Amino acid sequence: MIGGAAFRQCLTVLQLCCEYRMKKLVILLICLVILLPGNNLDIRIAAAAAGIAPMTTAMKQTRILTPAAPINRVHKGNGAEIDYSNIADGYVKVRYFIQTSRALRVLIATPGDIVYIYQLNRNMEYERFPLSEGNGIYTISVYKQPEKQSGSNLYSHILSFSVDVRLVNEHAPFLSSNKLVNFNKESLFMNKVEELKKLNDNRAAIDEINRFIVKNMKYDDREVVLEDGGYVPCLDRVYTELTGRCIDYAALMVAMARSLGIPAKLVTGYTREQCHAWVEVYLEPSGWERRDPTIEALSRVKRNTQQLINDDKNYKQMFQY
Repeated sequence: MIGGAAFRQCLTVLQLCCEYRMKKLVILLICLVILLPGNNLDIRIAAAAAGIAPMTTAMKQTRILTPAAPINRVHKGNGAEIDYSNIADGYVKVRYFIQTSRALRVLIATPGDIVYIYQLNRNMEYERFPLSEGNGIYTISVYKQPEKQSGSNLYSHILSFSVDVRLVNEHAPFLSSNKLVNFNKESLFMNKVEELKKLNDNRAAIDEINRFIVKNMKYDDREVVLEDGGYVPCLDRVYTELTGRCIDYAALMVAMARSLGIPAKLVTGYTREQCHAWVEVYLEPSGWERRDPTIEALSRVKRNTQQLINDDKNYKQMFQY
């Protein structure tokens, strides 16, 4: 008999990677089998995946949103902790506080039945995960690779918690640091952000960030070895070396925008059947606008680039961070 109270019956999730010299979308199929109460919830990964948050004027000061509330709302058990003190700001913090060499995963089931899958670190420190699909019930779950299943795609359920999220505003998840857009006031690109503050205009600032990335970054199409669970950009490396793949281009632009208090999304999906990552920024009065620094940087026919980027038919969104 299959029980439904612990989580959801049989979820199929599409998890995609960014380009990495692949021509087709890589599909990550997760089947969650919910057993009777007291039993483990196992994750069998059928296919491995590689890789894969308004103001009218720019901020006078660099704005890095950090948790202000003490850790006072925590759900914990079996070595895992889910801190939901900051759900109104659009994120939760999760950690596994027992030393382990086993792989760890976080799954977040959203109100719209989209499931986000993340790799959780093993250093016993909190990581932030966005609640990026608006208000509603989210279920946050932690999974661990069993001791006897090293190297397999089998994971056991550790902890789950459901919470009703009411965001302080709709842009909250896209204003702060998280797992894929990880930055702080010590990040190396902050010197560039300080220059952008002088523009005192959000659109001018976004245009300048876009120009900087398009002009200076070089696309890196080398194949890389990625752990299953997703590629996470290291923004200090990306900014220092000014090389990367589409997700690196997008994550750097999003982090710089958020540092100025401008809501920005890292979006993953595909363009014309190619796995891809791009940016959406919120600019008044038009609202959310798409920017794609990777396409701009690589396009050979510049006059057609913006037309391509503006055409919604060319983009299929899967996840937003």
